[in-house]
Amino acid sequence: MFGGNGMEVNLWDITSCSKMWSAKSPRANNVGIFTKPWFTAGTFLCKDDHRKIVAGTNNHQVRLYDTASQRRPVVSVDFRESPIKAVAGDPDGHTVYIGTGTGDLASFDMRTGKLLGCYVGKCSGSIRSIVRHPELPLIASCGLDSYLRIWDTNTRQPLSAVCLKLIS
Repeated sequence: MFGGNGMEVNLWDITSCSKMWSAKSPRANNVGIFTKPWFTAGTFLCKDDHRKIVAGTNNHQVRLYDTASQRRPVVSVDFRESPIKAVAGDPDGHTVYIGTGTGDLASFDMRTGKLLGCYVGKCSGSIRSIVRHPELPLIASCGLDSYLRIWDTNTRQPLSAVCLKLIS
């Protein structure tokens, strides 16, 4: 899966080096303005089903694509005003965690596009990586502020933070 500035999300088969699927840009908004695509982060919604992709954009959108049904987003949600920089799926197959360029962390139910909640506290730098524990209700986030943070997914409260800077 890849994309970028001016390029929608694409799926490639690395064994055959061929493109399997590419997204179509969403239609113009209700006032007729078309926004150039800018894919910034993505994940498969479920580890066992690679037909559903969640993509984050530089235009602060979280999009769900179903590659089996269509090339345009099935669900598209705006979140705040900062680019989405990290996306991670939950083992439940419908929840995603997103991190923004301003350090906000939130979770969404991608069946409906509903915001489940924002995490308490804010990172002081852009979140660049999120990982969900496979069994425990925990996620880890890491960003440009050099902190690894552990969060409880049930309470959305921070549990721990460790500075990852090297001391010389």
